[in-house]
Amino acid sequence: DPRAFDPLMAIMEDSKNDPDLRGHAAYGLTHLGDPRAIAPLIEALGYSYAIRQDSVEGALQGFGPAAVEPLLAALKSPNGKFRGEVTRVLLKILPEKDPRAVNALLMQVQTPSGGSDTWLIAEHYKFFLKRGAPGSEPALINALNLSGNVAMAQDYLACGNPKLRIAARDWAKVHGYKVESFSGYQSSIRWG
Repeated sequence: DPRAFDPLMAIMEDSKNDPDLRGHAAYGLTHLGDPRAIAPLIEALGYSYAIRQDSVEGALQGFGPAAVEPLLAALKSPNGKFRGEVTRVLLKILPEKDPRAVNALLMQVQTPSGGSDTWLIAEHYKFFLKRGAPGSEPALINALNLSGNVAMAQDYLACGNPKLRIAARDWAKVHGYKVESFSGYQSSIRWG
């Protein structure tokens, strides 16, 4: 019923409401299919603890390709945490089907390391490895060095990119691990 739009928006936007209730309202907006809900839902990604983020993410995913353009615009925000939430949603909307989303996400690893969101790259490194964008190695290496872990280093070792293999070996050495052989580790993540 389209008459539910305004009441659901009022519930979602009222910060006095319980975060779960606000999340349910956000999810309910998806079922209405009214694109007017997209911008407020994207804004709600920045509310953090005031609303159930998984509900907001699910609601935006429900809009699919219609949400991509507004999400891409939101990637320009100066707020790194907000950009992280936007990236998470874009990755869940299957960006492989939308070249605009793929290109915007790849730009995050093709910027100089000083301007990139290192933690964001580390969190989503598997996406970036699978894409194998030329020139993304420095940002991926920086993410490994600043925010990496053993699983990430193993994926770098086995992905097939020589630069990332060397970086993973260096990371392992600095962190007290010894790489005897990586041929036994089977990663489903291949470079490009």
